[in-house]
Amino acid sequence: MPTETPVPPPTDTPQPPRFHDIAAGETLYGISLLYRIAAESIAEANGFTVENPQVQAGLQLQIPWPTATP
Repeated sequence: MPTETPVPPPTDTPQPPRFHDIAAGETLYGISLLYRIAAESIAEANGFTVENPQVQAGLQLQIPWPTATP
């Protein structure tokens, strides 16, 4: 009878950081829709809150990668 070889579970592959250069007229909400990630996640990754967004033309935001949901 053949023996079954266990398959190791997949490992996470780290994603490189991604950034967004803010253009005139863009909002935190609009950027969150563009990347399909919560505005709160973008704000947290950049050290501010959605109540006090630091979104100004010419700035660069780090955009976190979405996390998998079960």
